[in-house]
Amino acid sequence: MKGRKAYGFNPSVGELTGANPVSITLKPEDILTPEELAARLKVRKSWVYEMTRSRNPNPLPRLNTGRYLRFDWAQVVEWLTKENGNDPTRKKKARR
Repeated sequence: MKGRKAYGFNPSVGELTGANPVSITLKPEDILTPEELAARLKVRKSWVYEMTRSRNPNPLPRLNTGRYLRFDWAQVVEWLTKENGNDPTRKKKARR
């Protein structure tokens, strides 16, 4: 893949890498497996997988780590806030 930058998580330095020159530092305790995320949210593991599918109109944010699915807790909390209508930038649907 000539001329393309690699994207993903570099576990040796705890940073996301990619086209954006700004790196985001993550704490290891904030990176969760599907099982850990399900336990924190008190939901089934199958719900976590269902929410990450591309057919979902607003999929759960995840980290691309190759074949392993991982989640950043801060991004999940932000996603939950927006999903529940607590985001002031989100347009409200008109009620009938």
